[in-house]
Amino acid sequence: MKENELQREIYALVRDGKLAEHISSRGVRSLKGFIKAARTESYEFSMIKILRDRYAKSALWIYRKLSEEIMSIIGGENTSNISLNGVERLYPDILAHNEERNFFLFELKVGSKTEREAITEIFAYIFEVRNHLPGLNIGEISIIIISESFGVLLSHAVMQLIGFYGVKVICLRARRHQELILELYNPSEVITDNEVPLSKESFSTCSLVLYHSGQRSRRANQDIMKVFNVAEGMLLERANQLGSNGFLVLYRNSLSDDWDGCVARFYITIAIINPFKLLDELMLGARTTPLAKRLYEMYLEESDHLQNHFGEIVEECEDFLGKFYNVSRETYASYDMFERSVVGWDSYALRCNSWGEFGRFVRGITYGGSNAYGFFDSERDHTDPIDFFETLNNIFECGAY
Repeated sequence: MKENELQREIYALVRDGKLAEHISSRGVRSLKGFIKAARTESYEFSMIKILRDRYAKSALWIYRKLSEEIMSIIGGENTSNISLNGVERLYPDILAHNEERNFFLFELKVGSKTEREAITEIFAYIFEVRNHLPGLNIGEISIIIISESFGVLLSHAVMQLIGFYGVKVICLRARRHQELILELYNPSEVITDNEVPLSKESFSTCSLVLYHSGQRSRRANQDIMKVFNVAEGMLLERANQLGSNGFLVLYRNSLSDDWDGCVARFYITIAIINPFKLLDELMLGARTTPLAKRLYEMYLEESDHLQNHFGEIVEECEDFLGKFYNVSRETYASYDMFERSVVGWDSYALRCNSWGEFGRFVRGITYGGSNAYGFFDSERDHTDPIDFFETLNNIFECGAY
């Protein structure tokens, strides 16, 4: 199959709104079946399932857009240079948009083009579209990859686009049986199952302890929830930007008063998923690659590894809290160790929240079983300590919900 011939054919199909007619219905049914089955399975937190679900949903979203809408192609049948400065050579195979101003980048990998070239071009074209329109949301750019084959590099790159960058992608394998057939390819097949269920050991914690510092602290204590709400918003926003997963709890120490001293009245405990503790130890230990061996050594070395991005997550809220308190980072431990130690502190939780895919998981459990009327009747709240810790304990005890 020659690239220029395929490009002309794809161009005509996109222009006429008929590309979806050439996509195999079998693959579409398979992705729909996967999503339906995932909804009926036990409610389990799994980054692997999340990645597979993301690809299925992104591919079906693009398919629906191709089925329901006529795309406006930018440029003409011949590829056009989209370089903003006119000096660089950036020629996407096809660049189109719909009436909602979602952009669709078509990458055709046939003939002599290597997977490395295709991957490099995809990233370059995404950046250049956003270079033209810096405020464009990454969710408004979709990638349609059409190739005769999908090898290891291309499949891994697609899952990285979906999992790390949040880009919508659909993979279509080109075949010719009298007419062009586009088979849906699922790159998530490259994912290896090597996770264990969430447990108390899966989270590493650190606490921002809010020590009193004169009148400013006493005033802040009187309106602690106002102070906390601002700090919480800063932390959640940064954590989601970094693709983190975790939760936080605001505690009050009932043994402390408003006077300066060595015992703080309030502290915020932050728990982040430790990626090493999601690994299956037996599977990891049996692997022989240099990376697997090193990860296994790291797995054995650290029980409460706190990811480096913790500092980035708390930086802004820590500076804000420093207006009112002397803030100290303390109690680095696994969540299991922290929970056991906090029993004797005479502290109680005031507010909880969670973020990332884990936060979505918690909210799904909290509100998933409620209809419109049940929502108001149940009074469940994912930020309420009673509801939050009930959900958390069920997750840890069952591994699923």
